[in-house]
Amino acid sequence: MNARAICRGVVVVAVLAACSSVAHSQQVSGKRVALLVGVNKYLKPGLPDLSFAEADARAISEQLNADGFRTTLLLGSEAGDKQARRDNILAAARRMVQNLGKDDLALVMLSGHGQQFRVRGKDGDSRDDGFFIPVEGVKNDPATLVSLSLLIDEILAPNVGQKLVLVDACRNTPKDPSRGAKGIQGRVIALPEDTAVLFSCRAGQESYENEELKHGLFTHCLLEGLRGKAAAEEGDVAWDDLVAYVTRRMASKEIRGRMPEDRRQEPIPAGGVGRVVLRLDVRPAPKVAVSIPKADVPLPKTEVPAPKTVTPVLKTNRPDPFKTEFTYDGPVVEVGLGIKGAEIRQLQFSDHTVRPNTLVSGPGFDLVDRGSLNFVRDAARGGWALTSIVRNGKAEFLESDEAFSPARIAGLIARLETLKAGTTSTPQEVKNALQMGAFINTKEFAASLRSHGIYLGGEQVASANGALFVGMSDGVQYALRFGSLYDPFALDDQIVHQPDLANPNVDNPPDRYLLITVNVDGDLISKSGDHAGKVRRAEERAGELNKKFSNSYYVISKDDFQELRLTRADVIVKKSK
Repeated sequence: MNARAICRGVVVVAVLAACSSVAHSQQVSGKRVALLVGVNKYLKPGLPDLSFAEADARAISEQLNADGFRTTLLLGSEAGDKQARRDNILAAARRMVQNLGKDDLALVMLSGHGQQFRVRGKDGDSRDDGFFIPVEGVKNDPATLVSLSLLIDEILAPNVGQKLVLVDACRNTPKDPSRGAKGIQGRVIALPEDTAVLFSCRAGQESYENEELKHGLFTHCLLEGLRGKAAAEEGDVAWDDLVAYVTRRMASKEIRGRMPEDRRQEPIPAGGVGRVVLRLDVRPAPKVAVSIPKADVPLPKTEVPAPKTVTPVLKTNRPDPFKTEFTYDGPVVEVGLGIKGAEIRQLQFSDHTVRPNTLVSGPGFDLVDRGSLNFVRDAARGGWALTSIVRNGKAEFLESDEAFSPARIAGLIARLETLKAGTTSTPQEVKNALQMGAFINTKEFAASLRSHGIYLGGEQVASANGALFVGMSDGVQYALRFGSLYDPFALDDQIVHQPDLANPNVDNPPDRYLLITVNVDGDLISKSGDHAGKVRRAEERAGELNKKFSNSYYVISKDDFQELRLTRADVIVKKSK
């Protein structure tokens, strides 16, 4: 048995249906699932600790969730069936592919040390095989490791079409001078048909981690590409686009500057597939037949009725210690978002609420996630496409008799263009922070937001009645956070009771707070021309808008809220028989 050097490795196996001729604006159909594994510290001796293997797995998991994948994450630092043990990894992979077919996509990422051995195959012939080392793996004992051949040939290949493998091997860990730093090498891994591999470096090179980036350099570039920087002009990220971007980026002056002097890390592709689209900038959700209106159909204009004074009746079994009369009788003004419907590129509605808890530690609330709906504009066809439905970090798929209906989006956009609201002044500390687009977790700032139904927990910002995010073609992104019911007597450290909008026994009363902030998303901006100048102008505009919106907690009516709030039932319909 010829054992090669132990190397830090990330192995990503992406398995897709045969789709080699997918065009740039074509749908990606089928289920989208992923298994991600990361190990930093090992239970057995002889394996150096790693810094960012688990961070890499977690970051890829979060990115895939955002793209509509249903993911499973196993880490060495977890326990039970969530720990990255050999049996757990293989069992999770088998469960993942049980119900997959030729039209589905599965992705496996293994992030940690790797070894390579000369082993005897089932046919009796000797061959080299790459192995991922699970958290309890024993150095130089392949029976305790995860064979890539087993994973690809026996678990994935029989259930899916094309296979894409990313191997980030040989991190800068201490070398075994008797063997060198070769790790898992592409030229000695037998690849089945329709399999492509991208290795993070050539044989003999090392794959470097970076303290500032908190990732391996290869995975950092991979994340950049998956997040859109590898996109073709039409907006798609395909396998060949990703390979080209990562190879080019790793050779850039910035990334080379993060490597030791006179060292290189050069990604190497192997195998081959046709054109496989990994991510569409404009794509429908899996298994959804999309009917898109023509671009020249004018959006309806909707008159917004003035808010009325109403005493809501809350039909719940819970005690309501903060029950009071919710009313707004001040002047109603044009909010002036400055949104033009034709310039909106992305929409996302996060349907959630919060339930205050009394734990001494933690954010002081529990987030109840009822689902996130994500839409993008199809500029070529002049309408909207549903890209994903995600609940509790997991993608949901439409049934065969369901379809996406974009009709409600027109009303939402019309309301954004003409939104009216009442206003209540923000305290000076809140105003100062929001002018900079910042959420600061000071006592006074958090107390003021909490009394209006906006909750801070670490880096998380949650709101009592969900949030709408509107991305514009100039890079400006609006965040409309729907807070608690309007209460003129609320105190600044009061947690306001909220009705559960998902409960059919609760009336939906009018008048609730709205907090508006603005930031910049460079990925929304066309990469043609002076991209840096466009980003700069977007930042200037975001600053102007934040200065304007920071002055007020807005108060919007029931009709406005219902028009701006989207649920699954609003956009998913049964197909006609």
